[in-house]
Amino acid sequence: MRRQADCEVPVMAMAEMAIKAKTLQVGECIKVVGFLTKKSLKNDRLVLHINELDQLT
Repeated sequence: MRRQADCEVPVMAMAEMAIKAKTLQVGECIKVVGFLTKKSLKNDRLVLHINELDQLT
């Protein structure tokens, strides 16, 4: 059975990745490589930390 899952995850981008992310437009398709971790020791919300970001055509 095919299912579609949608979710919103906060993203953390530093240095060069932040500069690349700042140029993105709403609705653009991208590919990211990174890792998920807790926001903090006391906050279990997930945050995606971007290591690589590529715009897809």
